[in-house]
Amino acid sequence: MESLAQAIKSTAPVIQQICQVSGTTGVSIGVMKGGRLVTTLGIGRYNLLDDMSVPDDQTIYHVASLTKAMTAAAIGMLVDEGKLAFDAPLATILPDFKPRDPALQAANIQDLLSHRTGMPMWNVFWAQGAALPHLPMDSFLRTLSILPSVDPFRDSFRYWNYGYSLLGYIVERISGQSYSDFVTERIFKPLGMNRSFLSPGDLVADNYAKAYQPLAAGGFVECPRPYSHDRVVTGPTAGALSSVHDMLIFFNELLRARRAEIDNTSASQDCVLKQVLHLTSGHNFMSRTMDREHSAGCGLLRVQLPGSFGAVGYNVEHMPKMPTLGTSSDSQLIFYSQGSYPGYLSSSFMAPDEDLVIVVLTNSLSWNDAADWIGQFLLEKVLDLGNKHDFVKLAQEVADKRKAQYLESEKQFAAEKKASESKRPLDAFVGDYHHEAGTFFVRVSLKDGGLRACFQGFEGDSYNLQMVDQDVFSFFTPRDDQARRGRWPLPYLDCFEFRFYTDASDTIVGMKWIMERAVEEPSTLTRTPIGSPPPDSQSTMQTP
Repeated sequence: MESLAQAIKSTAPVIQQICQVSGTTGVSIGVMKGGRLVTTLGIGRYNLLDDMSVPDDQTIYHVASLTKAMTAAAIGMLVDEGKLAFDAPLATILPDFKPRDPALQAANIQDLLSHRTGMPMWNVFWAQGAALPHLPMDSFLRTLSILPSVDPFRDSFRYWNYGYSLLGYIVERISGQSYSDFVTERIFKPLGMNRSFLSPGDLVADNYAKAYQPLAAGGFVECPRPYSHDRVVTGPTAGALSSVHDMLIFFNELLRARRAEIDNTSASQDCVLKQVLHLTSGHNFMSRTMDREHSAGCGLLRVQLPGSFGAVGYNVEHMPKMPTLGTSSDSQLIFYSQGSYPGYLSSSFMAPDEDLVIVVLTNSLSWNDAADWIGQFLLEKVLDLGNKHDFVKLAQEVADKRKAQYLESEKQFAAEKKASESKRPLDAFVGDYHHEAGTFFVRVSLKDGGLRACFQGFEGDSYNLQMVDQDVFSFFTPRDDQARRGRWPLPYLDCFEFRFYTDASDTIVGMKWIMERAVEEPSTLTRTPIGSPPPDSQSTMQTP
C-alpha cells in the first residue's frame, strides 16, 4: 500500500501539467483500495487570493452530477423498504404529472435512472448566468409536462438531468421528507460524511473551493457561487457539495454493499446503501454497436476494459474517438461518473474487482474536462494498464480545439452583426416573452438607447441585444464574458438569437428561440406586456 501511495504521489508533476494546459486552479484527489485510504493529493489553490489555500481531501467542492449517485442510492433505499419499485410507472407515483410526450407518459423509475426516456437536456430553463435558480422545484413539473422527446423511448442513451430532478421529487413524495433531509439523515450522517451538504444553510465557510474559469488571454476569473440546492431543480441532479474524503467514503460504501449483496451475506444488512447490485448493473447500452460493454447503471456508467471513458463530459465533443484504456491488460469492469458546473469539474472511477475508488474534484470549468483526464490517468497508473496514454497531450489537444471554437464564434458574430438600425422602433419589441409552460420568460426592455434581455426578470442576469438582421437580435457575448457571468460558455451563435415575429397587423407578438439544439424546431415564446401573467393556455398563443 505504501509503494502504491508513493506511485500516486509521483504523478503530481503530470497532474500539474494537465491542470496548466487545461486552465485549472486547484484539484483534490483521493484513492482508496480494499476499503483503506491509499493517499490523497492536493494541487494548486482553492482560493487564488490566498497563497496558502492548497486544496486537500477536506476541501469542499460542488460535485455537480456526482450527486446523481446519491439520488440513485436514495431510490434504492426506498425500493428496499418496499415503498417503491424500479418498474413503478411515474403515472402512479405522480398522478398530478400530466406530460404531453408519450415517452414520459409511459416512463418508470428505471427509465429515469438509466437515461432511456429519449428526452434531450433542456438545460436552458435553469442554466443561464449569475448562478441563479431560474427554475424553482415547485414549477418544474409543469415545465417538463410540455417538453418533447427526440429519440424513441427506451431505444438509446440520452443524458437527461431532469430525470434525476424528478427522482428527487419522488423521494420527497414517498418519504415525506425534503430531499436534503432524506439524503443527509439516511446517507451523509450514517456514513460520517460530515463535509457534505445539500442545503446552502448548512455549508461551512472554511476550506471552500471558490469557482473559477480560465480566460482566453491567461489568468482566471472567479465565477458567482452556484446557487444550487434541494429547493431548485438542480438539487437532486447536481446540487451536492462535498469533499474528496466524503466522496471516497460514499463510493467505497457502494462497493462494499455491492460485494455483500453478491456474496449474499448478512453483512449486507449492516450496509447503509441498499439495492446496490441493481444500481450498479447495466440497464441501458450506450451504443448498439460495440465489442465490449459500455452501459448506464443508476447514477453511474459501466465500461468493460479495454474501453473508453468520458461519455458524459465535454472532452468527447472535441475527441469523438476517446482513448481506449487497457488494450494489453486483463479485462475488468469499471464504474465511472462525471460532473460539471460553472466553476467545477468532478470525476469518480471504481474498479470493483480491485476494490478501488478514485475521486477527482476541481474548482475550474476548464478548457477541457480536466477531472476526466486526471481520473483516467490515475486509473491507468493505479491498475498498471498497458499501452499508457499521454494525457497531457490529450488535454492540450482538446483545450486548443475548444479555444479555437470560441474564437471562431466571436469572429463569426462580429461579421454577422448589423450596424444598420431596426426598421421599427425598439419599443415595439418591449415585453415579457413567455414559454408555453408558463414557468419561464424573457423580459425585453429598453436600456441606454438599446434593447436589453433578462431571464425570469432577474436584473442580475441581463444582456444587451445586438441586431443581426431585421427583427432578429442576439444576446451573444464573448466567451470570457460568459465565464465572468457564471455561465456555461457556449460557442453556438444560433442559441443566442431571438427571432421576433408579427401578426397580420405587423405587431410583434412573439419570438422564436433555439432553447434546445437537439430539438428540430425552435421554441415559441409569446409576448405580453411587462409584468403581465403568461397566456392561460396554448389556445391563446399566437404563432407565425
